[in-house]
Amino acid sequence: MRLKLNLRAANLLMEEYPLSEKYLTKISDNEWILETKVCSFEGVGRFIIGLLQNIEIIEPEELKNFIRKKTANL
Repeated sequence: MRLKLNLRAANLLMEEYPLSEKYLTKISDNEWILETKVCSFEGVGRFIIGLLQNIEIIEPEELKNFIRKKTANL
């Protein structure tokens, strides 16, 4: 899974999950790439939905579809 996070999303992720820092790569002053594996899209999906304006899903396409289905009911 690869996500592009802005500074706000990256800071929130590191604050709530300090061990996630090793999976983050800074690409600019305001952009980070999170690259990791997940067992399920449920947890990361809640994080993404809560910060939709701050996160871009790069891959996988299945995660994009998961988020589309979850947000279609909102």
